[in-house]
Amino acid sequence: MHTTKKQISDQKTSFKAAIDTKKVDLKEGDATKELAEHYLNINPGATYQRMMQGCLKDQIGRNVHAYVDDIAVMTRKGSDSISNLKETFDNLRKYKMMLNPLKCVFGVPAGKLLGFIVPHRGIDVNPEKIKAVLNIKRPTFLKDVQ
Repeated sequence: MHTTKKQISDQKTSFKAAIDTKKVDLKEGDATKELAEHYLNINPGATYQRMMQGCLKDQIGRNVHAYVDDIAVMTRKGSDSISNLKETFDNLRKYKMMLNPLKCVFGVPAGKLLGFIVPHRGIDVNPEKIKAVLNIKRPTFLKDVQ
């Protein structure tokens, strides 16, 4: 699935509007394998993403972002938190999707999602990922930059 600049911008905007974000992670393995075998697809990741788009179609963009097996459930008002999670869990249950409780994160001000830090104000760069760039020595000779 190709993501356009507008879609990325829309996702960043919805993360900024959310005051609370939770990450739920699906169990890997059997579901992906069965799905790939069922569709005889050579790209199970894309098939899995399409399935998640269908499973959470009424929520995506409103209070959920799904990235293959990572799901971010966002809340604009604190009172909506439980109802948004219930809606997500109901949709996943309807499609017989199982969660990995060891990878689910609830009630934190910021969490990691796809290598980025996702706080209430939007998407931040993960400092671990840019450490090499931040620690690079400043060139002292012209030859160093050639």
